[in-house]
Amino acid sequence: MIKNLLESNSVFMLLLIGAIVLITTALFAGIYSYFKKKKGCDKNYALTLVILPVVLTLLISGAYLILNNNTSSGSQYERALIALVAGILIIRYRSKNIEVLELTYILFMIGYAFLMGLGYYALGLIYFGVIFLVVVGLNFLVNFKEKNDEYIIKISVPEDMNFENVFDDVFKQYTTNYKLFKVKSADLGTTFVLSYSFIPRKDSLK
Repeated sequence: MIKNLLESNSVFMLLLIGAIVLITTALFAGIYSYFKKKKGCDKNYALTLVILPVVLTLLISGAYLILNNNTSSGSQYERALIALVAGILIIRYRSKNIEVLELTYILFMIGYAFLMGLGYYALGLIYFGVIFLVVVGLNFLVNFKEKNDEYIIKISVPEDMNFENVFDDVFKQYTTNYKLFKVKSADLGTTFVLSYSFIPRKDSLK
């Protein structure tokens, strides 16, 4: 399949594949942003979901052109590239304390780019479609069950403060349910911003 790509209109095909990956990943990022808007969507992360697979797909497909279709060298290049990118991204995003699910989305996009870059277009699109439908379905179920009166509050604390469970007494007194869903560093690492979702008690709103 890769040989056919190189033998005819290779540049056009690379651009076409890149466009397909761009459209599909933009759709996924749009759905991700829609479901995350209530808790706050990280625009840089959403942009990464779009750009990363496109870049990886073009790099993997283009490797065969650069290496003159040397299959052995191409395979080594792809393995090294995927391992390097996956390792960097895991370290980068784990250091930001993002949710495991968001890290899974990154790995999903790497797998999608790997399949498309190798020329397994049908398999890649099926893989993307199945995961996409699962993500949409599960998010609809979760959002359907969520209370409409859920609120978000962000609290800034000093970097040297042990914030674990420090606000539990307050939340237990004034809410029926609460969750710390994001911790983000700010002000050059001098403070942490804690994002909580909570459902207030009815009597606390009076």
